[in-house]
Amino acid sequence: MALKAMVFIDGNWFYHSRQALFNLKNQDGFELDYRRIPSLLSEWLTASFDKEVEVVKCIYFGVVQINKQNCNSTKQVAFYNFLKSECSFEVVTSTIDYKSDVSISEDRAIALSLAASVLKNNASPDTYDVATFVCGSSDYIPLIKQIRALGKKTAVVTMRNFEEAQHSSNQLHTKNIFTDAAPIFFDDHVDELRLIRHEQMRECKSCGAKELTTWAGPEFYCSNCRSGYQRKR
Repeated sequence: MALKAMVFIDGNWFYHSRQALFNLKNQDGFELDYRRIPSLLSEWLTASFDKEVEVVKCIYFGVVQINKQNCNSTKQVAFYNFLKSECSFEVVTSTIDYKSDVSISEDRAIALSLAASVLKNNASPDTYDVATFVCGSSDYIPLIKQIRALGKKTAVVTMRNFEEAQHSSNQLHTKNIFTDAAPIFFDDHVDELRLIRHEQMRECKSCGAKELTTWAGPEFYCSNCRSGYQRKR
């Protein structure tokens, strides 16, 4: 019988660290295929544990920033909606109003939300066998240790440090007393994570015209309609 894994993703760390993956390929237009991440994690965990592991849920923890200078929260919300509707992620967000919420950082808000979710899901019987943490901070180690002490297997997915940048804590880079498998490194799987766009004929949602495109989003607008929209702006 396959082990059931839940994946808890520190979205702030992952979103900002993804640039390192783009730099590794040194190619224009490199994008991540978020739709494949849950199934890829199943494959990688299966290899790490040498036993079949099925990812039953991926939870992405992020923030929505309000009243932050030079920050467009609309794009953040659109990205979170994309993860939910197109990529089979559960998304948990914390809203931070930069006019009033001055006592909590984005990293702290995410860490607290992630820890609460891990403990809540652990309280339900047979929810998961493996708690998988996608993170870069050693601050999560006490939580990982606690979940392991409560009888769950644990794993870490992180990133190595290179290009003179500190992407993650070195404490996460080897199998430790708080993990049951060797760490998985995103930088070992860059080609698997890359989004490959395929051309297809699609119908414009606005005018009905058909056009060849590589756009795979749920709504498609032809080049004429997009140009018209830009002119109106």
